[in-house]
Amino acid sequence: EDGVASVELPVETVVPKLTAAEVAKYDFSEILGWYETNYSRLEDQDTRNFNLRLAGSFADGSIIPPDQDFSMNDAVGERSEVRGFQVAKVIAEGELIDGIGGGTCQIASTTFAAYFFGGLDLVRRRPHSRPSGYILLGLDATVVYPTTDLVLANPYDFPVALHVTVADGTVRVEVRGARKAYTVSFVRDAYQVYPFQEQVVEMPDWPLGAEVLSQRGVKGYRMKRHRILCEGTACWRESSESHYPPTIQIVRRGTNPSIPLEGFVLPKPDGHRPYSADRHLIATQNGPTADDMVIMRRN
Repeated sequence: EDGVASVELPVETVVPKLTAAEVAKYDFSEILGWYETNYSRLEDQDTRNFNLRLAGSFADGSIIPPDQDFSMNDAVGERSEVRGFQVAKVIAEGELIDGIGGGTCQIASTTFAAYFFGGLDLVRRRPHSRPSGYILLGLDATVVYPTTDLVLANPYDFPVALHVTVADGTVRVEVRGARKAYTVSFVRDAYQVYPFQEQVVEMPDWPLGAEVLSQRGVKGYRMKRHRILCEGTACWRESSESHYPPTIQIVRRGTNPSIPLEGFVLPKPDGHRPYSADRHLIATQNGPTADDMVIMRRN
């Protein structure tokens, strides 16, 4: 440009935390814990699924040295269009709205669940403001860059790595390391259940009789979560609580009798199925495949 044959570009040298030679010395042959969640492959979910694959690719291969932390926000980075993220549904204060990077929380939730069964330590986690249909109540985690993070710690005397795959309608996260130390069980007690309220929004520019469920209501839950870790015949329990407030159900209803109902095109209704959670649940991970997850439920 302007006849200049060459320009000098600014260069920033980033020193890797670990070199390839150092990583080659580590053993990641054992699956310490894993978890799988499902996602829809329908066309209207394309942007969300793109975000799943992108966020998963950033988290995949993360190595956590002994006594070090893993931050989901640090691994995935800012969810912006510049970095390739697209607009999809996100949960904000219990409601589903459009936002950049929708779907990243499914990567975080699946990672949190894999951490849980892998015996890692939890530094920071925040549950969603409403239950997520893709994961067991109590194993979800929400992330918002840069304010809300999922932070895990490696308590082992060897490094662990995250292996994330997003394919064929399944997100799978594995925590891999040199040896599997524990058999882990997830115990949940949803000891309080709250009904949701319904709000009817009158639509004066819709014909009388037109109605759509724009947001499906979800019950609220207060629950205790326990992790039971067993090493041989020795077992111990870690306990915590999570609270999910009820999500209001929103129905939009036409009120204008002068607009003909025939031919009026309603917006697409909320496609989520009704949500309910068992009051008591025990899930034990006995091996590396989905068939090795034993779940017992009781209402």
